[in-house]
Amino acid sequence: MSRHPGYWLHEGMIFLLDNYGGFLLINIATLIASLLFIYRIWHVFCDLEIQWRFPILLCLIWNPWYLIASTSGIDYIWSILFMFLSIEAFILNKRAYPGILGAVAVGFRLGSIFPIAGAFIFISSHKITLFKIRRLFLILTTSSLLGIFFYIPSWLVSEGSFNFLTGHLGDKELWTLKMHIGRAVYKPIYLIGLAGTLSLLLIFVLNRGRLKLIIKDKREFVLAAMGVVTGTTLLYLKYPIEHSYLLPGLPFLLLLVGIVLNKSPKWQPYLLLISTLSFWVVSFPIAIPNIPGKASDASIGFHIEQGPLAVDIRKRILLMGCHTLQCYGERLQSEIQ
Repeated sequence: MSRHPGYWLHEGMIFLLDNYGGFLLINIATLIASLLFIYRIWHVFCDLEIQWRFPILLCLIWNPWYLIASTSGIDYIWSILFMFLSIEAFILNKRAYPGILGAVAVGFRLGSIFPIAGAFIFISSHKITLFKIRRLFLILTTSSLLGIFFYIPSWLVSEGSFNFLTGHLGDKELWTLKMHIGRAVYKPIYLIGLAGTLSLLLIFVLNRGRLKLIIKDKREFVLAAMGVVTGTTLLYLKYPIEHSYLLPGLPFLLLLVGIVLNKSPKWQPYLLLISTLSFWVVSFPIAIPNIPGKASDASIGFHIEQGPLAVDIRKRILLMGCHTLQCYGERLQSEIQ
């Protein structure tokens, strides 16, 4: 479960898929959802005439966190897909569809409301009219109210309590102001890895003149991208826990990077792509937690570790044949020992 007593929309779907085809059908269904999202956003890249759209989109497809989410029984990809479909419907003025599709995204992951709201607000902020304000209010209200519907079962099981919405933050000593800021600043670096982050910074420095053009670009998908990145970032500043929490903003960040890279030398997007591929197998953490997963402090220094995809594959092989939490715990513990 995502959290007790669970995100019922996602876990209900997983329950049905598991009954008919086990883990294989679950992972295939997630992969299909991921491919559908890639197909739709590829068309957006084409419509925006992003010159280096192929290597830039590969930076998303081959991002290790995105690959892991695309082949797992987890809800990130499903929420991203419906978030994108909601934004697309909003741009195409599809009346009720933005609210309904947005509600489904919120049903899959409650935090989806932040990037969706960010996208809608940024799109509507261009040439504000009373009609736009009313439409924005109506759609956000629809998404929120219908989205809340999916959490009524959790509320009932919790006997009228909203404690199930509380983030899994751990003990207070793990979340001093120092550690909170540290996580919020440090963890986003490893969404694309240290090499990828340095490559991205280099790209921004070399193309700093084009960065100003992004702010002046009033095309609706560009505005939506800025809104999604803003909404995702604000939520992560509040809950800087898992790297994958940042996944909703990654495709839209890369869309903005693609626009910045228009008319840039070929080596720049491919440098970012090579950095993405290297992150599969090797990571260069510059801070090591005192207790992995429950850090109350960290030591600063340059280190070399296995990349997240390599770690994930090793764990999948280790956990083959496990069907209970007890089995998972025992095997993971044996690996630590």
